Amino acid sequence: MKKLNLISFKFCLITVIFLAPIFFSTNVFSLGWADREWISSGCPSKILGVWKARSSPDKAPHEMKIAKGMISLTTKEGAEKKFVYENQKFVKQARFLQVSLKEDAPESTDSMVWKIRPHLTWKSSIEKSDAAKKSDCLIKVLRFKNEKQARFDKYQTWDIYEKSSD
Repeated sequence: MKKLNLISFKFCLITVIFLAPIFFSTNVFSLGWADREWISSGCPSKILGVWKARSSPDKAPHEMKIAKGMISLTTKEGAEKKFVYENQKFVKQARFLQVSLKEDAPESTDSMVWKIRPHLTWKSSIEKSDAAKKSDCLIKVLRFKNEKQARFDKYQTWDIYEKSSD
């Protein structure tokens, strides 16, 4: 009897472990800038504006402001780092906007490459309310050391941002 209870417990535990992600997960789509899902969800048609990082515990919260020719990162404490870019291009069937950046500081000679893509997340697949059908318009920023690493998608870091009210 004891052995049967132990086997039943193990079976239930394994079942819960494998089924829990199905019930408590959200759907995520990798989109292009012109995809119907991105546009019909009410997401911004332009990347310009202020984006707030969805920071993990090991990253400092910050905002990213994208303007024509300039991207600035501002920490919660107010520290700001500015980058300039001259060229931008769409790559991989317009899924990524690729920009080559240089820090906007006289002594800086470093350059880097960022790829930015839409990242649409549906709130919940279980709930039946209208809020469950709403999506979050997010972008994913992949950071690369140089053009070669960007070409082979060997990114150093990445962040997810949500559109902030300007």
